[in-house]
Amino acid sequence: MYNDRVLERIERFRIFFEKDEPEQVMVCVSPYTFDNAFVGFNSNGKKLKEWRFPEDIEQNISSQIAYMDYYLEVTDGLDDDYVPIVSPFLGVGFLGAMLTGRDVVFTDDTSWVHDTVDDWDEALSLKYDPQNRHQILIQSILRELKKKQKENFTIGSMSHFAPIDMANAVRGNTLFYDYYDNPQKVKALLGRIVDYTIDCQRALRDITGEVEGGFTTASMWMPGDGLFMSEDAGDLGSSELYREFAMPATQKVLSHFGAGFVHHHAKGWQIHKDITKLKDMTAVEFSWDPNCPRPVDHLDELYAYHTHKVPLQIRCRPEDIYKNIEIMRKFRLIIMLNVENVGEAQDVLNFLKDKGLR
Repeated sequence: MYNDRVLERIERFRIFFEKDEPEQVMVCVSPYTFDNAFVGFNSNGKKLKEWRFPEDIEQNISSQIAYMDYYLEVTDGLDDDYVPIVSPFLGVGFLGAMLTGRDVVFTDDTSWVHDTVDDWDEALSLKYDPQNRHQILIQSILRELKKKQKENFTIGSMSHFAPIDMANAVRGNTLFYDYYDNPQKVKALLGRIVDYTIDCQRALRDITGEVEGGFTTASMWMPGDGLFMSEDAGDLGSSELYREFAMPATQKVLSHFGAGFVHHHAKGWQIHKDITKLKDMTAVEFSWDPNCPRPVDHLDELYAYHTHKVPLQIRCRPEDIYKNIEIMRKFRLIIMLNVENVGEAQDVLNFLKDKGLR
């Protein structure tokens, strides 16, 4: 089903996850690096708000595939570890609407929902609804993508909100008052969202199927029947709040699937140690943000509790690798590399090979 390029990179990740030892550094050149229109990496420069769904599903998928073909052509011969993935992206607002059914406003490169669920009775009755128009749309997109799949890319089901992120989508920023005013209702809502996330992912995976015994997301192949979850709302509170509300709910989802990838941001430095304690987590991304400490600049601190037990994905530039190579080799590390051009990426790969890490 897949060509040699895809299968070879899947095999590299299979070895990476099976080998529970340090001195493993995977490098995925970020698709943001090269000339692209960002939104879904589509090839014709259309902004997200310019697509009309469901009418444009076929054209949208064809455009994403055309961009993937372009990216793979540009990087042909580059021996990095990037696993080609095409998956639906309709903005963060759309993810919440898949549960609440609210109207979505599309912008150039994301989406928003301004009508939150203010009534607790409604919030606590939310569940996966296959008749939700947004669920119907995302499943239609995946079916079209499955029909058009080629051997040079894999299909990712969707990037999910972690339960606390979805609670934030449901309640808006009132959630951060709810922690104190309605803690038991927040926990009940998170329980509903855990069930929703499981049911939703199962429905999507029934369409996409597995990928060589695993799943693909965030430029990687990972073993098991897992999913992507963003823990961004957890970053906006204390570690105590994270452990009380977000962590148990995220753990229930991970435990159900037995695998999963968790993404969060450097704004949440205070909760990263807690995130590394999640069981059944296949890997974690610690992303950099403006005006926040960059994880790549604090690998010594992270190593004190992270070690190589939980594979860590970070973003960095070539100069960060040259500077931090000795501490990097102590981890099981997945680097999302931002470069100016393919030649710069190849220089990094050659450097890592010289250091015995490729």
